Amino acid sequence: MTYKKCDKVISALRRRFGYTREASRILKEVLRLVILPNHGVFTLLHHQKPTEVTNNLLKRILYIINSKRYNEVHLRLRHIRYIEPNRGQRISYDFYISRALTLIPRCRWSYKEYQIIGTG
Repeated sequence: MTYKKCDKVISALRRRFGYTREASRILKEVLRLVILPNHGVFTLLHHQKPTEVTNNLLKRILYIINSKRYNEVHLRLRHIRYIEPNRGQRISYDFYISRALTLIPRCRWSYKEYQIIGTG
C-alpha cells in the first residue's frame, strides 16, 4: 500500500478519534493492516462469515473507521487477518475456516451458520 493510501487512513482515524488512547490502539492495528496485500482472503471483514474475499482492504478499513461505533472499531480491525493460500494447491473453504480459527483462536464459531458466537 502506498504512503498516500496509508495517509488517507490515518487522516480518517485522526478526524474521528483525535489523539486519544483509543486512537493509538487503533493506529497500531491500522499500521499492521496497511502492510498486508490489498486483496485476497481475510478473516472477519464483515463479522458475518469467518473468511471473506476482498478486492479492496483499504476501503473496508476506512469504512470501519468512519462508520462503526466508537467501541467496535479496534475490535473489528484487530480481528482482520490475511490468510495466505498454499501455492500450487487447490484450496477449499474448509482450509480457510481452519486457518481463520488458528489465526483468531479465541473466537468461537457456529459452524452451521458461520457466525460468531463470541470472543474471550
